[in-house]
Amino acid sequence: MLKRQAPLRSEPSTNRTPLLILEAQEAVDLLDPAPSSGYYHVRTRDGDEGWVFSGNLDISASSRPPPAR
Repeated sequence: MLKRQAPLRSEPSTNRTPLLILEAQEAVDLLDPAPSSGYYHVRTRDGDEGWVFSGNLDISASSRPPPAR
C-alpha cells in the first residue's frame, strides 16, 4: 500500500517521466520481493505495471507475491 501519493515509473529510476501518479493508500501488488535501485516492481489493481520508490510503500504480507510452487 502506498504511504503517500507517488509516481509509477517505467523503470527503476527518475530518468523518465512517470507513467502515472498513484494515490495515497492505493493498494499495489509486488511483482518481485527484491528492490532494484531502491524501487519495487509493482502492479496496480487496474493492471498497470511499473516501479515505485521503496520509501513510498508500506509493504505487508498481503502485498508480497505468492511463494513459487
